Amino acid sequence: MTEDGLAAMNELFAYFVELSQKRRATGGDMDVVKLLTEIELGGEKLDDMAIASHLSMLIIGGAETFPKVFANLIRRMAEFPEQRAECSADPGLIPDAFLEGLRYDMPTQFLCRTVTKEHQIHGQALKPGQPILYLYPSANRDPREFDDPDRFDIHRRAPRILSFGHGTHSCIGLHVAKMEGKICLEETLRRIPEFEVPMERADRLITDFVQGYAHLPITFAPF
Repeated sequence: MTEDGLAAMNELFAYFVELSQKRRATGGDMDVVKLLTEIELGGEKLDDMAIASHLSMLIIGGAETFPKVFANLIRRMAEFPEQRAECSADPGLIPDAFLEGLRYDMPTQFLCRTVTKEHQIHGQALKPGQPILYLYPSANRDPREFDDPDRFDIHRRAPRILSFGHGTHSCIGLHVAKMEGKICLEETLRRIPEFEVPMERADRLITDFVQGYAHLPITFAPF
C-alpha cells in the first residue's frame, strides 16, 4: 500500500480504538460497538485493537466492497442482456448471478496470511511463519478450478469461490452480502428490467486495495 493508504488505515483504526474506549467507559444503548465490548472469546473480552479491526472490516464491507461488487454486477448485466433477461424472468437465478459477479469481478485485490504448518502447493514448499499474499481475482479465474474462467455465466454454479475467504478467515458479513446482492438485483430488475451502462461516463477508481467504480451511470427508457 502507498503511504497515503497506510496513513488512512491507521487513522481509521485510531478512531475505532477511541470509540471502543469511550463505549467501555460510558456504556449506552446496544449496538455493534457495545456488542463487541461485551462478548467473550475463550473467556476473555476483545481488546480495543481487536474491536477496531472488526469495526474496520464492517465499514469496509458496507461502504467499499459491496457497492463495488454491485456496480460491477450491474455492468455485467448490461454487457450480457440475455443473462439479465433470464434473471428478470426467473428471480431464482439472481443468487447465482450475484455469486458469479463476485467471482468474475472480485473487488478485493489481495489479502495476506501467515503459514502455520508446513505445506506443499503446486511444487512449492510453504514453511511456518512465512507470509503469503492471496491474489483473489487470479484465484477466482484459475483454469484448474473453473472451465473457461473468463466467461461470465450465471449458470456456472461454481462449487467454491474465494471471494468470501475460507475457514476461520471467512468474511464476517458474507450472509448479509448475499442477502443484499439478492435484494438489490431483484429490485433493480423489477423496476428497470432493461438498461444500458454508458461506460464512457463511468469513473473507475485507481486504488491500492479495492477495485471498482466510484460512478457508474445507467440509462433506461422513462416509465
